[in-house]
Order: sequence, then structure tokens, then C-alpha cells
Amino acid sequence: NQLIKLELVLTTATLFVSVYGVVASVFGMNLRNGSEDSKSAFVLVNVACAAGTVLAFIAAVTYIRFKRIV
Repeated sequence: NQLIKLELVLTTATLFVSVYGVVASVFGMNLRNGSEDSKSAFVLVNVACAAGTVLAFIAAVTYIRFKRIV
């Protein structure tokens, strides 16, 4: 049972890290969006994505524990 619980948490973490990777890869593409020259836009998007990823992971783990899955 402990391995199943660990696998669930690790799979959830992998999901949210993958979502962060998708956002970073879309932002890193050679698309014209008007913010290519702004260094603060890059930092802002990275910080927002990292914070969103951490918060979504915490929310998912909290939901899993609330439903007593883990």
C-alpha cells in the first residue's frame, strides 16, 4: 500500500511538472507575441508557472488526502 501511495504522489508531481514544461516550451517558441525583448516578461512567466505548479500540486495532494486515497 505504501508503494501505491508513493506512486500516486509521484505521478501527480510528474503531471504538474509536465504542464509547467508545456507552458515553458510554448513561451520559448519562436512566436511573435510582443514580449520578446522584455526580460521581465520571461521572469514573470517563469515565476507564475512555477508558483502555479506548486500550488496545483499542493491542491491535488490535499484533495487526495481529503478523499482518503492516501
